[in-house]
Amino acid sequence: MVTIMKEAKFRQNLRQYAIIGVLLLLVLFFSLTQDAFLRVGNIMNILRQISVMGIVAVGSTFVLLSGGLDLSVGSLIAVTGTLTGTLMVNFGVNPWAAALLGILASVLLGAFNGILVQFVQLPPMIATLGVMTSARGAAYLISGGLPVYNLPETMKFLGKGSLGVIPVPVIIMLVCFAIGWVVLETTYLGTNFYALGGNAEAARLAGIPVALYRVMSYVISGFSCGIAGIVMLYRVNSGQPAAATGMEMNVITGCVLGGVSLSGGEGKISCVLVGCLVVGLLSNGLTIMQVNEYWQQVFTGLVLILAVSIDRLGKMQRVKKIKAK
Repeated sequence: MVTIMKEAKFRQNLRQYAIIGVLLLLVLFFSLTQDAFLRVGNIMNILRQISVMGIVAVGSTFVLLSGGLDLSVGSLIAVTGTLTGTLMVNFGVNPWAAALLGILASVLLGAFNGILVQFVQLPPMIATLGVMTSARGAAYLISGGLPVYNLPETMKFLGKGSLGVIPVPVIIMLVCFAIGWVVLETTYLGTNFYALGGNAEAARLAGIPVALYRVMSYVISGFSCGIAGIVMLYRVNSGQPAAATGMEMNVITGCVLGGVSLSGGEGKISCVLVGCLVVGLLSNGLTIMQVNEYWQQVFTGLVLILAVSIDRLGKMQRVKKIKAK
């Protein structure tokens, strides 16, 4: 058993080093083929582009580690943005208070996801797919089907501001990753999330409140979507009911590329940041090379399939070795 655990640890470390290697190869390839790629302005643009995805990926990491799946993240971002924008523009609510209410709405939707999964026993894909569709419809209802413009200037720095050359959204993303790392790597809360995803029944027998942690993972995801929704609101300077459509696929790709297993219980949040960077670099590099947007979608989908296939094949090999013992 000890040997099997050591082999699993070795494979996990190998995957982490592999994704860093992929990142370096992409940087090398695009820097050699495109003169504009390594310019400071373009690097900051890449980081700004992945900031919303990265913030959401922090929350999704908690969900995936606990054995769940959240497909509603894009719709939660849209609800946060349209609700916050509508409260400010149409009802004159203080921008900070409106932002808090928008984040609260996303948190409540996240909690609803968790309740459906834990207490109604719906499969995570079905529960979050239903919330994704309903929340997207709610975003259109809130905004009347139209974007919300004329936002107050008070909080625009959250989407468009910079500290030196570093965009504020990037700083927010890095802070979110830092908090996620501290929770998952240095506290018993993180240990319990890993235990829940590894074996829910064993976690329950060990005294871990499984229901609380499962719902909590979706609440954290909802909270991260709320923060991302505020950042996106001010980044595009309007509340868009169609905002972040398809975001869930990019987030899952970034998490899985970073080594987070779709089966739960495995992965490091630090590598999720690298996975998000790979997605962002690939998109930016292909855009600079003037590759058609539709081909970019094809490549992104294939990357996701490849990453999940590697994860599943690794799981199957470990099961075979355990049975052979």
